[in-house]
Amino acid sequence: MKKMATYMMAVLVLMTIGCQDKDKDKDKDKDKDKGEDETEMPIDEFPALYIRTSWFDDERKYPITTIISSLKDLEQYCELYQGYGSTKLQDAMNAYSNDFFASNFLVVVMLQEGSGSIRHKVEKMKSNSDIVIYRLLPEAQSADMAMWNIIMEFSNDHGTRQFHVKLINKKLY
Repeated sequence: MKKMATYMMAVLVLMTIGCQDKDKDKDKDKDKDKGEDETEMPIDEFPALYIRTSWFDDERKYPITTIISSLKDLEQYCELYQGYGSTKLQDAMNAYSNDFFASNFLVVVMLQEGSGSIRHKVEKMKSNSDIVIYRLLPEAQSADMAMWNIIMEFSNDHGTRQFHVKLINKKLY
């Protein structure tokens, strides 16, 4: 009887260990896209500024990525979105000058959210120019809609000026 119980326990342990390893491999593969280059740029190489505005437009497809390479481009962007509760956006943009644009450019990612409780975090940039942004989802969310402008600075030496945004939902609960 003891031998049978020991044998059953050993089989159960081996089955459990086998299942755990298999599930770990599935989770690793689920997060990777086939053929994707996993080389990443550390996030501190390009600071991000997060500005919430009250503008909400259902007719556009989000995220919208805008490259701003000059003071003129910046003025056009601010003019386009003025009047939508964007005084914070205008204030942030006033910090940039021709001197900045002589050696840098901005990438602005505009996101629309159905809740103002949802926050964002630029997590990383992959070598294929994918910008990975976490959507930080709290358990309880408000019903106010919000527009977010995520502003990132890049050196003109960066190379590409074509970026793809990948949004990943991350529950905070």
